[in-house]
Amino acid sequence: MIKKQKVVDINHQGYGIIRLNSKVIFVKDALPGDIVDIEIVKNYRKYSLASVVNYVSKTDEHSKIICPYYDRCGGCQISHIKQKSQLEFKVSKVKNIFKKYLDLDINPKIVNDKFNNYRNKVVFHVCDNVIGFYEEESNKLVSIDKCLLLDKRINDLIPLLNKLDLSFVEKIMVRVTSKEIMVVFYGYIDKIDILKDRVDSIILINIKEKLLYGKSYIKEQIDDYRFIISYNSFFQVNTNVMKKLYKLVRKYADLKKEDNVLDLYCGTGTIGIYLAKDCNSVTGIEIVENAICDANINKELNNIDNISFVCGDVSRLINDNYNCNIVVVDPPRSGLDKNTKKVLLDNNYEKIVYVSCDPMTLVRDIKDLSNKYELKDITVFDMFPNTYHCEVVTILNSKEKEKRNV
Repeated sequence: MIKKQKVVDINHQGYGIIRLNSKVIFVKDALPGDIVDIEIVKNYRKYSLASVVNYVSKTDEHSKIICPYYDRCGGCQISHIKQKSQLEFKVSKVKNIFKKYLDLDINPKIVNDKFNNYRNKVVFHVCDNVIGFYEEESNKLVSIDKCLLLDKRINDLIPLLNKLDLSFVEKIMVRVTSKEIMVVFYGYIDKIDILKDRVDSIILINIKEKLLYGKSYIKEQIDDYRFIISYNSFFQVNTNVMKKLYKLVRKYADLKKEDNVLDLYCGTGTIGIYLAKDCNSVTGIEIVENAICDANINKELNNIDNISFVCGDVSRLINDNYNCNIVVVDPPRSGLDKNTKKVLLDNNYEKIVYVSCDPMTLVRDIKDLSNKYELKDITVFDMFPNTYHCEVVTILNSKEKEKRNV
C-alpha cells in the first residue's frame, strides 16, 4: 500500500491521476484534491493502475454511490462524481482534446437531460439461467435486479425475464420507445407467455431471425415524425437528448429550399427525414441493410418524397458524384475513413455537420479536413450520463465559400 498520495488531475476516462517518482498512476474513483492510500492493481512500463484503499481526505465533488453493482459492473465509470461536476468534466475533456491536438481554444456549451433511467436499450448477458452484466474486463456475470441507467420499463421486465427458462439463451436485448417494448433473445427459447401482455415485439435470433410475438419493429415519435426501429438498427440510446441533438443539427445545417444534403451513416434515416422539409433533397447512405429497409419505411410513414436511401459502404459509395452542397456525418466511433475525407476535401462542400461519439477521432478528422474547412461552432451532449462518454456536434464551413461571401 502507498499512503497519503494527492490526486492532482483526472484523465479522459474519469480516473484520478497521481504522479509518483516520474510515473503516472491512474486511480479509480479518485478526484483531484483527494488524499488517498492506494494499492497498485496493474503495472505497465509507462503507468500503473491503482484502487483506493482509504480516503485520508475527500473533495466535496464526490457523489454518494447508490448503485449496489458499481464496484463490479464497470458500466458507470463516473457515478462517484456529482452531476454538475460530471458536466464540467465532459466539457473540460473536450476542451483539452481540442487544445492538445488542434491548438484551438474552444468554450463549448453542454446539453443534458436526466441523469438516470435514460437508456432505451440494453443487452443482458445470460449465464446459468441468470441475467446480468459482465464485470469490467471479464466474462464473470454480475446478477442484477435493476440498473439505474435503464428506462424503468426495462427494469420492470427483469423479474419476468428471470422466471423464464434461459438455459439456451446467450443474451437478451431489450429496446423501448415512448410507447412500445421489444425483447430479443439470442439462442433458443420457447415458453414466453408471461411476456406477451407486457411487450409489443418478441424476436428470436438463432441461425436466422424469427418473430415469436407481435411486430418485427417498434415505433418512436420525434416531434412530428414517426420512426420504426428494428432490433439491429442504430438508434440513439438517450431519446430525450437525441431530440435536442437533432434540433441543433437542423440549426447548424441552416438549410435553404435549394440545398441538397448528403447524409452519411444515415442509419434508419432519422436525421435526414428530420431535415428533409427544409431543403430540396436528401440522400442517405448506410451499410446496414435492415436500417435501410427501416429508412424507406420511415420515409413512407412521414410522407417524405424528397429523400432517397442507398445501402452500402460509405467509404466506397462516397466516390459517386452526388448532387449535394451540405453534408451531415454521424460515423461510428472510428470516425471517417481516409477516402471519405479525401472526397470531402475534393468536393469542398459548403458545410459539414459532424455528429461524433468520440472526441478523439473527431479532432483527428477535423485536422485532416482543415485545409478546406473551418470549425465554426461546437456543442457537447451528455448522451451517456454517469459514464465518461459524450456526444459532440460541430459545424465545419468551407473556407473558400466563406471568403466569397465576405
